[in-house]
Amino acid sequence: MKKLIAVLMILALPFAAAAETKGKKIKARVAIVDVDRCVGETEDGLRAKAALGKYKLRVDAELYAREEHLKMMEAKLQEMLQAHQKSGSTTPDPKMQSMAMDYQKELGEYQTISKKVQSDLARYEDDLFLPIEKKIKGIFSKIAEAEGFDLIVDRRAMPITLKPELDLTERVIKEYNFGAPAAATASASAVKKP
Repeated sequence: MKKLIAVLMILALPFAAAAETKGKKIKARVAIVDVDRCVGETEDGLRAKAALGKYKLRVDAELYAREEHLKMMEAKLQEMLQAHQKSGSTTPDPKMQSMAMDYQKELGEYQTISKKVQSDLARYEDDLFLPIEKKIKGIFSKIAEAEGFDLIVDRRAMPITLKPELDLTERVIKEYNFGAPAAATASASAVKKP
């Protein structure tokens, strides 16, 4: 989604440059679109959100189980340490040392898996949403060309709209859903989960 916003801003640069180079005031037609809503509220966007949510729940459950196991190991190590200290023994407890090494190993594995999960999640999100964003960008271009808009700005860049008719968000969502949503859905469903 950030890439789409950057594209919208880049599209604005030639118009700003043209206005500066000629030294004249240009009356540009500007429209506003809530890009997040366009991506998230299309039929494909809703399906992609659901798929991403299911995937996230699954990996979160796996990570949670590992976290709970690590907490139990840590608590057991604390108990063993306290018992060892109470006994007054000065020699290291081999069982406690072995458990501490196992704990360190599992903690390292958890950290590695956690990083991989975050990377996989980001890649899966891109795989789901990039086809939708591409199609939405095409709709922006089509509307801009058909109606003579010189610039389409993301709502985040312009939070206040003086003229509601300049907000094309609902129109983009409707055009997206009307214009063969199955194309992006097919590409999204073809994406393999990490």
